[in-house]
Amino acid sequence: MKIIVGGHYQTAPEGWIALSEQDQDITKVLLWDDNSVSTMFSEHIFEHIPLIGAIHFCKETLRVLKVGGIMRTVCPTVDKL
Repeated sequence: MKIIVGGHYQTAPEGWIALSEQDQDITKVLLWDDNSVSTMFSEHIFEHIPLIGAIHFCKETLRVLKVGGIMRTVCPTVDKL
């Protein structure tokens, strides 16, 4: 499973699931089971949440990622954290 959180995707690229802010509050427990996600891509979200929320999301991503899974995060304005 490949997940996109954030960004401005109207539809997900083939093979991906794109979640809107309404679909998943990333400062809460993520919806997926442990070791069930192969790739987590987040874009333009960290600058909109408190630092503790960003840390929580990173920890939750590590929980849901499969061994050898990929987490890629784009944050154009890190200074806002």
